[in-house]
Amino acid sequence: MNKTEAYIKASRFYLSEELPSDLFELNEQEVTDFIQESKWQPLEEWSTSSIWDCIESLAIEFLEVYNLALNSTNP
Repeated sequence: MNKTEAYIKASRFYLSEELPSDLFELNEQEVTDFIQESKWQPLEEWSTSSIWDCIESLAIEFLEVYNLALNSTNP
C-alpha cells in the first residue's frame, strides 16, 4: 500500500466519493473543494479541515499497520 492508496481508502470513511487517484497532484483549493462537495451526510456540519485531519490520521494508521504486517512476514 502506498501513500495515495492509504488516503483514498481512508477517504471512503468520511466522503460519499473517494478521493481521486491524482490527489497529490491537486492543489490545496482543489482538495478542499472536493472534500466540501463530497462530505458524507452525517458529517456535513464538519469543516473540511476537520475531515481532512480525520482522513490523514486514518491513512497514517493504515500505512503503519500495513508496514508492520509487511515487516513481520519478511524477517
